[in-house]
Amino acid sequence: MALQDLVINNKQISAELVENLLKGRVELIQEGKRVSLTKDGIRLSNKNKILLLLAGGKAWELLDGEVWSSSPGDMQEFLGIPGNTLRPILKELADSFFVKSEKGKYQILSKGIYELESMLEKKENKKSDIPDDDLSPGKAVSVRKTLGGPSKSKAIEELIGDGYFSDPRELSEIQVELGRRGVSAKLTSLPSYILPLVRKKVLTREHKVKGKGKVWVYKLQNNK
Repeated sequence: MALQDLVINNKQISAELVENLLKGRVELIQEGKRVSLTKDGIRLSNKNKILLLLAGGKAWELLDGEVWSSSPGDMQEFLGIPGNTLRPILKELADSFFVKSEKGKYQILSKGIYELESMLEKKENKKSDIPDDDLSPGKAVSVRKTLGGPSKSKAIEELIGDGYFSDPRELSEIQVELGRRGVSAKLTSLPSYILPLVRKKVLTREHKVKGKGKVWVYKLQNNK
């Protein structure tokens, strides 16, 4: 039972992760299956921009099942990064197994997706270091949410107490609700908080068909 609890639908989590990483930063263009960075995306570091572009390619793979890759020349054109800057970064990413190269074209690996997630989280957290005096009232509220708020365990207990799990909830839905309450949580970290509640019979879980696969959904044990 304990080992079974560790099994996660990796394809589904990858799709949810990619969606969260791209939202507001990338636009997918149907013609030619292109990936275009938004203003927010283009403001990132060169390393982040490269990973973000390749993560956009991963989104196309998840959408239609066909392999997507990009050459350094295409990346140079799409991102505006000079070749003498781009190629050393690509080598560093490949040496760290964040990306792989086949026939001169690059794809992002799962490790690269998690690295991008980590780097974007660090960037968001840096914003919370700005004193409230330097912020407008609306921005100050956003920063205080990042700095404070309950722990993940406490926040999930509050969700239970508020009846949030009266309806079946996917991990991605739980992540969004926690974020709405000012608690940041990685999608891949949530099972370590949710599964103990399943084992304690506070929550129950069952499979729900989604697209071509299945995902776990969680609800109160006594909610039939």
